[in-house]
Amino acid sequence: MSCRVPGYGLSHHVRSWRDRSKCSLEWRRRHHDCQRRLGSGRDAWHVRRGQRQWCSDHLRHYCHQRRVRPYAVVEGPWYMVAQILGAFVGAALIYVLNAQKIRREDPNQETMYRLFITYARDGVSNYTAFYTEVLACACIMLASYAIKDRRNRWPGNRGTPFALALLVTAISCAFSSNSGLGISPNRDFGPRLFTYIIGYHMVFTEDSHYFWIPIVAPLIGGIIGGGLYILFVETQHPELPQKSTSDRERVLESV
Repeated sequence: MSCRVPGYGLSHHVRSWRDRSKCSLEWRRRHHDCQRRLGSGRDAWHVRRGQRQWCSDHLRHYCHQRRVRPYAVVEGPWYMVAQILGAFVGAALIYVLNAQKIRREDPNQETMYRLFITYARDGVSNYTAFYTEVLACACIMLASYAIKDRRNRWPGNRGTPFALALLVTAISCAFSSNSGLGISPNRDFGPRLFTYIIGYHMVFTEDSHYFWIPIVAPLIGGIIGGGLYILFVETQHPELPQKSTSDRERVLESV
């Protein structure tokens, strides 16, 4: 189970909001990017996402490795459930850690849930946020296929997690300004479900039911990105000679 920490820097954001008189509850409700403008450590947050990618490579890219093989259809949903549960637990741990500060700053449960989930920034429509999620996930899936393709300058078993970590960090820095960049359904749905359970019942209806965008858009983007790589790159590789499994693996290792 991959335990996510969606509330990175939460204590700093709560402290920053308390010290700034402009950030009243009403002001924060109208200006959704308050967290982004007042919080620090955003670059570290991107690096943390890269580290998460490095540590959970075998889980997050399970479908990359299995492609559309029959057993991926059976086992894949269990990986998804495990990751959603991990994100849920991560949100719960961070909430408990900062519960007193959150309750003091948001006693009516109106705004603090936005520290745990993704959402369209102020002035960004849901259409733009949907396009951002699709494009970002298509880029990350296409690049992931390229990194993991052993016949296309494969970085090796040790270099692959590091390359994927850099990829996720770069994509996060480039695309997160519009929607916070969910990238995958588990990253947003797990914390969103947790915030709903603890009393923030607007998380599934606010912003014209935005919650479905970080769930559906990454799936569409992943299909597009992976499909483009398979169509234009993978199918163009020369066929490997039919050898025994061990010989075939040695050929792949040498490419």
